[in-house]
Amino acid sequence: MSLEFHHKTYCGIQIGLVHAGFPFTRIGISHNQLMIKSLIGMYFFNTDHLIRIEKKKHWLGAKYILQHNRPDYPQNIELYFIKDQGSLFFDTIKQSGFQPSGKIDDIPLPRSPIALNVPRVFSLFIFILQLRLFLNLILFNLVGLSLCFAFERSKLMQNFLLMPDRHYTEVQQWNRAFAITFFILLISAIF
Repeated sequence: MSLEFHHKTYCGIQIGLVHAGFPFTRIGISHNQLMIKSLIGMYFFNTDHLIRIEKKKHWLGAKYILQHNRPDYPQNIELYFIKDQGSLFFDTIKQSGFQPSGKIDDIPLPRSPIALNVPRVFSLFIFILQLRLFLNLILFNLVGLSLCFAFERSKLMQNFLLMPDRHYTEVQQWNRAFAITFFILLISAIF
């Protein structure tokens, strides 16, 4: 299923320490929702989810920080635009009636930055490293890549690896970064 974007543009995105540069992120408005589709995840915001869109200068052009009240998304979502593309995009959607209407009181309370169940993840990591001693590089990368896909798709795997009451979208960008790393290592091992 493809997403239909209205007033779309391309930009870069940074969530925490994970970054997907220009043009690997597409932002647009569809059905009165701000949608961000990137290599590191998809994020959807209604007007009542967004509290403020803050603009700051950046050497590339402009940086926009989305302040929102969704507890299942990371709080520090930054969008990077070349030159004045960001201004044109946000002015256009503002003229079409998309205005942040969330309240500052709705921001979720700060939570621990660690959403993963560290002992389980560490034991899984040790298990994979022990497998590495017995398996060749291709099989090692295939196992790592399949674990990343299982973590993204399977609720059972998400419940196993995440702390209680935490959401996959909080660590989605890290999982996708690991999947990309395993894929690159797999390609380099094949060729």
